[in-house]
Amino acid sequence: MKLHTRSRTVVYMLRDAMRLGGIVATMLVFAHAALAVTPVPDAKYVGHVRSDSSTSITFGVSKDGRFVIDARVSPVPPNTCDFRGTTPSQSSPKARIRNGRFVAAVIYRVSGKVVATAKLTATFTKRGTGVTGLIDSTVLISPSSCGGYYTFSATKS
Repeated sequence: MKLHTRSRTVVYMLRDAMRLGGIVATMLVFAHAALAVTPVPDAKYVGHVRSDSSTSITFGVSKDGRFVIDARVSPVPPNTCDFRGTTPSQSSPKARIRNGRFVAAVIYRVSGKVVATAKLTATFTKRGTGVTGLIDSTVLISPSSCGGYYTFSATKS
């Protein structure tokens, strides 16, 4: 079946519009990626929990700017319990930074036993010189109601 000239014109116009739409969508994806805030490579960030200024947050960024390293929430994870006794040792695996965001885990141990965890979910701001985020704190040696969610902020030191 042969299409009339007018029908062919409409089909070609629709095809061209779809191509243009795909090009625009691709450009928007790349523009969004270009606007993502990246951290300052090989920098150290220092801050605190907003509801408890005595609980500090520190972490570094790898030399290539792709990972958060050595995250610490000190002296203990934020909690609503009376978390006393031996100050736990902390460890944290490196966390990948994607689109200016990261999720890092801090694990607290006393005599080799895991007693608490803190999960930091954060976004870099201000051209990579600042960070805001949320800590999901879990204390494993006390009632589960001891942990909670706490906001924090940090800046490049």
